[in-house]
Amino acid sequence: TSTRDIMDRRNREGGRGRGRQERGRGRGRGGGGGDQQDGRGDGIGRGRGRGGDGVRGGRWPHQQPPHPGHRERDRPQREEKVYHPVGFRLLEERLELPPEQLVLWLMADRGVAALLSMEQVNNTRIILMLLSAVKKATEAGRSENLTELLIRVRDSNIFKSLSVYLNSVSVESNREQKDMEMLVDVLLFLLEHYMLVLPSDSQDMVSLLALVLESRILGLLGLERQNYHLNRIKERVSECRENRKEKKMEAKKKVSGLEEPPDNFREISIFPTVVDISNKKPFLRKNIIGGAYRDLDTYLDVQFRLLREDFVRPLREGITDFKEGMKLGIQVGKVQNKDIRVYHEARILFPEITPQGITHQIQFSLDGLRNIRWENSKRLIFGSLVCLSSDNFQTLIFATIANRDPKKLAEGRIDVFFQDASSEDLSVQQTFVMVESSSYFEAYRHVLRSLQQVTETNMPFQKYIVGERRGDIDPFADEDDEDTEDMLIPESPRYLTHNTTYDLTPLMKADCITQGKSVVVRSKLWPAGDSMDLDKSQLEAVKSALTSEIAVVQGPPGTGKTYIGLKIAEVLLLNHEVWNTSKGPILVLCYTNHALDQFLEGIMNFHDKHIVRVGSRSKNEALAKYSLTNLRSTMRKERLVPRDIHGNINDIRFQMHSIQEEILHSSVKMEAAAKHVLSERELEEILSDDVQDLLVGGFAEISQGDFMLQGKQKKPKSIMAEWLGVGSSVKVIEMMGNMEVDQNRINEEEAANDEDIDVDEDAQHEEDKRVTEADQDLMDFLKSNEKRKQAIKEEMDIAFDMNEDQHDVADGQNAGNQGNQNNHGWQVSRKEKRRRMNLARKELMKHSLMSSAERQQKESLLWYQSSSDRWRLYRTWVRDYVMLCQDSVKRMQEEYNRHSRRLAEVRDQESLHILKTAKVVGMTTTGAAKLHTMLQNLKPSIMIVEEAAEVLEAHIVAGLTALYLLSHYETLFLQTCGEDCVPCTEPCLRACPHNQCSALCSQPCTGKLCSQPCKLLLPCGHPCIGLCGEQCPTKCRFCHSEEVTQVFFGPEDEPDARFVELADCHHVVHAESMDSWVEQAGAGGQVGLAECPMCKTAVRTTGRYNNAVNHHLIAVERVKTKLRGEEGTQMREELEVETRALVTAEIQTVDENEKPLYSDKEKEKLIQLVKTLLSPEKSSQHTQDEEH
Repeated sequence: TSTRDIMDRRNREGGRGRGRQERGRGRGRGGGGGDQQDGRGDGIGRGRGRGGDGVRGGRWPHQQPPHPGHRERDRPQREEKVYHPVGFRLLEERLELPPEQLVLWLMADRGVAALLSMEQVNNTRIILMLLSAVKKATEAGRSENLTELLIRVRDSNIFKSLSVYLNSVSVESNREQKDMEMLVDVLLFLLEHYMLVLPSDSQDMVSLLALVLESRILGLLGLERQNYHLNRIKERVSECRENRKEKKMEAKKKVSGLEEPPDNFREISIFPTVVDISNKKPFLRKNIIGGAYRDLDTYLDVQFRLLREDFVRPLREGITDFKEGMKLGIQVGKVQNKDIRVYHEARILFPEITPQGITHQIQFSLDGLRNIRWENSKRLIFGSLVCLSSDNFQTLIFATIANRDPKKLAEGRIDVFFQDASSEDLSVQQTFVMVESSSYFEAYRHVLRSLQQVTETNMPFQKYIVGERRGDIDPFADEDDEDTEDMLIPESPRYLTHNTTYDLTPLMKADCITQGKSVVVRSKLWPAGDSMDLDKSQLEAVKSALTSEIAVVQGPPGTGKTYIGLKIAEVLLLNHEVWNTSKGPILVLCYTNHALDQFLEGIMNFHDKHIVRVGSRSKNEALAKYSLTNLRSTMRKERLVPRDIHGNINDIRFQMHSIQEEILHSSVKMEAAAKHVLSERELEEILSDDVQDLLVGGFAEISQGDFMLQGKQKKPKSIMAEWLGVGSSVKVIEMMGNMEVDQNRINEEEAANDEDIDVDEDAQHEEDKRVTEADQDLMDFLKSNEKRKQAIKEEMDIAFDMNEDQHDVADGQNAGNQGNQNNHGWQVSRKEKRRRMNLARKELMKHSLMSSAERQQKESLLWYQSSSDRWRLYRTWVRDYVMLCQDSVKRMQEEYNRHSRRLAEVRDQESLHILKTAKVVGMTTTGAAKLHTMLQNLKPSIMIVEEAAEVLEAHIVAGLTALYLLSHYETLFLQTCGEDCVPCTEPCLRACPHNQCSALCSQPCTGKLCSQPCKLLLPCGHPCIGLCGEQCPTKCRFCHSEEVTQVFFGPEDEPDARFVELADCHHVVHAESMDSWVEQAGAGGQVGLAECPMCKTAVRTTGRYNNAVNHHLIAVERVKTKLRGEEGTQMREELEVETRALVTAEIQTVDENEKPLYSDKEKEKLIQLVKTLLSPEKSSQHTQDEEH
């Protein structure tokens, strides 16, 4: 059912509800009448559009109770308000919104939230309008926000009560019958959509509603024809399971020695796998330089695998060398490899919260690394890939560096983003070997993902990049014929006509400006060379760039390539009304941030507005005002952010903040446990009552009862520090006679064994090339969050603070005696304090623990244990303490990450809103790959790549797919004169895996029309209704059900019907019937093109019927030949072409089992027979040679 049908059948009895009351600048609007009431909203508005009861826009109330483990005291309280449910008229109005905006409105509107929270709704029209809005929202394509909307609707009270309502609803009038029929259509669509996008979590709900529809509603309404739709929904779950099994089987297939790839490159993991690390001979094919690729998928497969191997190979070889070194007994830390860097005893300490998601801090051993100058070292810089393994690389966990703090690195700590790791993988108790790859993974990652998303429809300039070869080799071609290909001359851009004029004054000399005012650029009437401020080669480069759809400016250093690029940009901007019809900007891509700044600064000299620089913060002050960060900040200050975007950002941030506090508390506790000694009070959840009593009683006996003296921050002194030998009690230290010796000497020896590590490049310079705007925000957040973490830490009970002790040691001479004396008045020397600090640091770095049995035994004799046993027992307690904290984080981690992805999507919409106002958008090639989806929505019209020679081919291809593409279909005009028409020598565009044509465009096709269904998905997420190898129809069987299934030929409403969209008029017609229609068009010897059966438009440019068009053109040329009296050799040549095409099609015929009807020998005999018939004299000579 179409949206218009729903809107035309309004409930005339419902209230209109548009009460308005203006106060200042405010205006509110009540929702439409639901439940037969007249305007449920009062329409009271305050401020700038902030409505009262009938408001639009706002946040969603929380519908689920908080987890029992959450502490409500940490959550901000929000003001409780009651909002009336939205009415059907407002929902009806909002159906006019584009799908993307409708998603945001449904997410943000308080009235929609109130409607979803209703326990029961008895108005069919309200339910129909709500679900129709959700249905239209699905046309926006998959996104985190759409997924969140579908989940909220599915889990809402109104949707849960839908089965009860359907079980009890009655139909008493024609209007109610129509409404229920439309509701069934919409509901069936949504149920199937849920099984497509959220199958595992939705199957119970879908089964229940399907049962109600089948058992009651379809019979009640007489809609038994919908049973096939219901059966398809029921089969979805089993189909999904079968598909997963098949994919796994295909992935396991190993094909060696064949040219065909063993697997689909679009399904290959971008991150390396264990197989990648162990397989020394991955499937790779050479990049074709001097010829054409078979098709686009072959080209993309080659580029993808070569680029992926570029970063996998160093990792593979480095890990292999490391494992071999370990087998040979080479000392840990001494295995040298230029491709990887190895860090030992790596442990996952605790999570960190960021707006981009949850990071984790890793601790690694500094053995052999203490003399590294981390400020300058290129080790562990942002975006690098690290691989962790606890079982000699039998299993792998991958992460990327999220933040780099030289001070933390000096302590052996680094922040990372883990990739697809489970909570079991991130156990804080495991010890890993961590390997860092020398490659900048983030650059590879986003480009590889972009390559996997490239298709025939979104890849421009294929004939230049992939080549012109299509289909199979012509079986009639002579073996001695050389496959020579002419160089392709780029065509003119589609926006340039033969009469288009440009203002070329930027290219003219000062005294010749007027000559460049209006120049027809596609003509030879350009101004004289001596009037232009360019030499001959520069002028040729500018001409090529302005009149070709693709151009390369090449030359040695210092020849003015950047200068020419800027001149081209100046002319294009001056004449933007010619090419900017699509409102897409010029996209400037550079390899480095420095080159980007220089090029944009050059543009500023002649165009100082409508520029946006995307990426890391520019060091060029002149460009600062054009940075996306500053422009976004200005837009927010001036309140220019679209309301739905602003509302969703605030709503998501609020939800993230409520989770953030819980995670932050657990994170700080885990960090403190790794860096400091916790008191017995902090560990009270872990320590049994008996253990606590033994700690207190034992120390009271030793210290003669003075253990309750106050320590720092007026907290009781910790017995745990005394028990571990890092407190101030002399008696305890004397008792522990087997304490470890002074660690200073050991540390000095360790330091002496560390060699200085040379650094060849500044780390900051390398990071500048990698960091985008979002990355910089992440690092800034981690730094600013330290204050909040410090405040939480101060609330904890720390027995021995390593930071405070370091401060005391450094400032001991200035501190006097206060705080440096034990509780008997003895002064604690700096040497003793240093001993305690070194002891604590050493023991906290150890990993040895106690078993349960040993722990139970040692806990009964706490004060009679050696120092090493006490520390092992303490680490065991801390292990349990940290695991409690980690369990609380696990519950919230995925939810927080999901909100982070939602926030990123909405922020991208905010950024896109800014970018669409620009005429020039600049970014690095890495940034373009990261923002691939946003660029596709931006649809730039022109792309300029600076430093192209330094950029890998795959990076440019990934950027090209963002270019705005005009229609590929051009009108084919028939010649009406009597002159001979020149046949087209381009390859036939028809091609599919089942049947490929090897003829030229102007020749009859050699392959039959494919009847296999297309396996692609439409943008709405539903299966394509077209055929393999053809352009996918824009209509959907589900989204446009009434239009598609409208009976014309007869079989349109069959569930397996297939359709073709005619490019000439865009009517969607039943394919098999249209094939017959076109075939009958030329019957009876009439010369004429087939016409669309619906609108009578001539079928000229629909690729599927190229063969029929060519037969018509041949017939037209025959008529011309007769008129001119020329019937001789030309007729024979055409007959030969036709015969070859027919025979080629025949020998490619297959049976119902997809097996060839002819053997190879039979094919050879048939081909030779045809050659004999067509060229008897040549065949006779061949026979004589054989007899001789």
